[in-house]
Parts: sequence; structure tokens; C-alpha cells
Amino acid sequence: MEGAGGSDIETTSPAMGTWADVLALPPLPRPDFCAMRSEACCGNSLVLFLIFLFVAPMQAHASGKDPASLSMAARIWIFAIYAEAAIAITCLIGLMWGDPGTVKRTPDTCFPQPEIISERLRTGQSLSGVGNVHEDGRVFCCRCLVWRPDDSDVHHCATCQRCVKEFDHHCGVFGRCIAGDGCGGNMGYFKTLILMGVLGCATCVSFMFVVASTATHSSGMYGHSPYRSHAMRNGVPTPG
Repeated sequence: MEGAGGSDIETTSPAMGTWADVLALPPLPRPDFCAMRSEACCGNSLVLFLIFLFVAPMQAHASGKDPASLSMAARIWIFAIYAEAAIAITCLIGLMWGDPGTVKRTPDTCFPQPEIISERLRTGQSLSGVGNVHEDGRVFCCRCLVWRPDDSDVHHCATCQRCVKEFDHHCGVFGRCIAGDGCGGNMGYFKTLILMGVLGCATCVSFMFVVASTATHSSGMYGHSPYRSHAMRNGVPTPG
């Protein structure tokens, strides 16, 4: 979605602007806060639920044991799951509050304005029906009122109502634009959060599997005979 309708315009005004001119521009479009907040609530709840799902059984197992009886491997597993949970929460905060790469209003990005834009703003007319302006490898967004690179990786998000550089997608789970090259923007937070989910699942499942295997092995060695239990408690040798 490149413009608000109408044809693209090629003519620009030679006038340069100042910060006072930037502050005098009409307000930026209002984001769809209802959709963004409902999506963010879903994403935050999902991450916190998965953290609880992976951490709780491991912590419950550790709490039921004498700390001195925990093996070094078990301690490493429990440390790993808490480290993964902490990294996941840090990435979630970065994803929610970090800047994905929004094209911000400055004198350089807002001016010089295309003639049709400056004329309509000067006379108080609506910009409805005016399309984006393409000139010299740049695009002037008629909604954000900023110049941006004429690049397919720069996009105006219909939900966040902002132009975003290196745009990948608007995430319907976290309610944020996901953008950045490699780990730039908030892409690093997004990728790491997914990685922590995979590692957290693997850590929890492998820990439970080893615990179950150890319990089965111990049960197989000593059985459930009352005589064996009594003998073990009193140090009496038992028949093979």
C-alpha cells in the first residue's frame, strides 16, 4: 500500500525546513492501538506461559530434593533454563519497547516537500487523494510526511501507521513491526526470542527424560521389596 490514493507526483518545492517547521507539521497518523495492544497482550501472555511451563517442573523437581544431593548436571540444566528465561524476558522487553527502524521526522527527512504537499498544507486542504511522491531514488510518504529510500524494504505499516526501514512483517502475535537486516532493528530480539523458546523446550524435555531414566534405573536396581528397603536402611547384605 504505497499511497492514500491518486497518482504519484514528481514536482518538489525548493524550500528547506527547520525543526520549527517539523514541529508545525500535522500530527502523525494514529496507530491502531486497539489491534496493537490486543496482539501484544497475546504475545506477552504466550511467552510468560511458556517460561512457566518450562521452568516450573524443573524447579519443582529441584525443590523436592536436598540441594546437596543434586548432581552437577542437574545444576547446569537448572541454571540453563533460568538463563534462557531471563534472555527471553529481556528480548521481549526489547521487542515491545525497541525501535524497529522507524523513519523519523527531521528537517532532512521532511524537507523539501513536494509542491502539491506544501501547497495543500499551506492552504489547509486535506491530503486525501494525493499519492506518494517518487523522485531521485526517494519516496515522500503522504501519510508520515517524510522522505524515505525508494526501496522495497521500506514500508508504511497500516497498523502501526509508520514508515519502517528494512521492514519484514507486522507481527500479529506481538503487535509490532519486525524489521532489521540480520540482527538490526528489533529483528535480533525477535530471532533470539524464538531461539529461547526452542532451547527452553529442549532443556526441559531433556531434563525430565534424564530424571525419569535415573528414577527407573534406581527402581530397577533396588526393586520395591520391603525386605530390601529394610536391609538397605540397616546395612544388611541382601541376596542377589
